[in-house]
Amino acid sequence: MNASSAFLLFFTLTSFAPRVHAYVEFADHELIRYDYLKDNTEVNDLDQSKNFCKEKGMKLTSISQLCPKGKAPANGNPVGGILDGDQWVAVDDDVAEWVHVGTYLPSRNCQSHIALHSGHPAYWTNGQPHHVAFANYVFCSTKDMTPLPTSNPTSSPTSLILGAYKDGCKNTIDFSIAFVTDSGDACNTCVLCEGSATNSILSHNVENVCINCNKADNSCKGLKVTTTFETEWLMKFFTLTSSGKGAQSDPEKIILQASNDLENWSELYNSQLSFVNRMSAKDFLLLENKQAFKHYSITFVRKDTSSQMYLGNYGLVQAYSKSCISNVFADITGHSLLPYKE
Repeated sequence: MNASSAFLLFFTLTSFAPRVHAYVEFADHELIRYDYLKDNTEVNDLDQSKNFCKEKGMKLTSISQLCPKGKAPANGNPVGGILDGDQWVAVDDDVAEWVHVGTYLPSRNCQSHIALHSGHPAYWTNGQPHHVAFANYVFCSTKDMTPLPTSNPTSSPTSLILGAYKDGCKNTIDFSIAFVTDSGDACNTCVLCEGSATNSILSHNVENVCINCNKADNSCKGLKVTTTFETEWLMKFFTLTSSGKGAQSDPEKIILQASNDLENWSELYNSQLSFVNRMSAKDFLLLENKQAFKHYSITFVRKDTSSQMYLGNYGLVQAYSKSCISNVFADITGHSLLPYKE
């Protein structure tokens, strides 16, 4: 199995305090997915979802663009994959207003609330406070985008920040996953469990990513996640979070490699993996690495004693953003701020 997707990261600074914006762009489908509160996406209802996209020069997605393959149970996979939990997202259609895209009751995915409830619209209407299941994500369509006006810096502190910040730490990440044997050969006898999506491993909102290999002695033992950055950067650490499952289902070890041409790879980390606590983040330091790379590949190796492997968050996006903010802080203040825990 091999799957790929893409992330577009953009980090901005307001005054001297960094505010991180991170969103997911699905260029092939002309959609951008924003995460409630994570991207300053403080929307609570349908109208606010529409206005959020409009303010960015875009339109709220339609159900056909969000779910190009149709509805569950035959298909029902929204662009970007199924989201964790009971999730309803707003769409701009004459009839449909809210569409289900979550792991809770996946048989109703890519179907509208009206269709699923005999013509009754969602009980969550405009003007109400935020609901745990509604508007946690906003999908904006990049079709026929309207250019937004720009403004020039008006003060010397702002100019100082922009000068230090250069291009705003903008970067694009493409990533792919593949199952591999111990020798690195591709294999297809392992799969992602139902409810786990290809991009879940990079999402800090997902507690568990499950890999099922049917039997413990399966030679297909590793999940390889390869990320390609548009702009190379120096990785001094990365973060892994333990899953919510038992330690017996953790990877046996992890291998991290880096390259600038996808042919010659340098090994940055190769060691057994252990966590003290469950659902806790751990920084892995790469202080000996002195070279910036565009391509980073991490392989999670399954234990021989288990047919399943559970992963938590692979904090590559967090490592990039923290490193970027640390560099910006040093440029502005002249003081160093470590982005990792020693």
